[in-house]
Amino acid sequence: MLTARKDNVETLEVLRLARTDVGAALKVWARVWENWWRSRNSGVAEPWRQSGGDTWRSVPALTAWENWGVPELSAYNGMVWYRTRLMLSAEQARRPATLHLGRIDEVDQVWINGRMVGTGSGAGDLRHYTVPAGVLRAGDNDIVVNALDTYGAGGMAGPAEAVRLELQGRLQSR
Repeated sequence: MLTARKDNVETLEVLRLARTDVGAALKVWARVWENWWRSRNSGVAEPWRQSGGDTWRSVPALTAWENWGVPELSAYNGMVWYRTRLMLSAEQARRPATLHLGRIDEVDQVWINGRMVGTGSGAGDLRHYTVPAGVLRAGDNDIVVNALDTYGAGGMAGPAEAVRLELQGRLQSR
């Protein structure tokens, strides 16, 4: 009989839930991933909850970060955080939505207003995430993407026109 190590119990729960309730699985996965990040970044503000400050820099283009002309990223494999802010009216915030992020190489975690709304993997696959009711709000909405690249070119690769928040068939550009 196989038994799970204690530190794998939550991960196995994600797999079990994913078969029948993707939303519940995502909530457990968010907790697992966020706890993992905190265990390696003690005392550092949680990027998925940070809405501003001087820690965020402008992204020159939705291309692999190796192509940005930043020497430290020219051969970088690891994580890069992206953030954008989107203003919505109260009526827009109440509508069902899908977040489209274009292509991401290779693993991503996505939060809106501090709540994980999706995760994906696959080098260059298009990302589309359903935004659960109650996540969007009137006024500013922070969208944060963590992209992990383990080899080759990494990051959000667009194209820019593919990055959008779709509200019941109407589009709200990034």
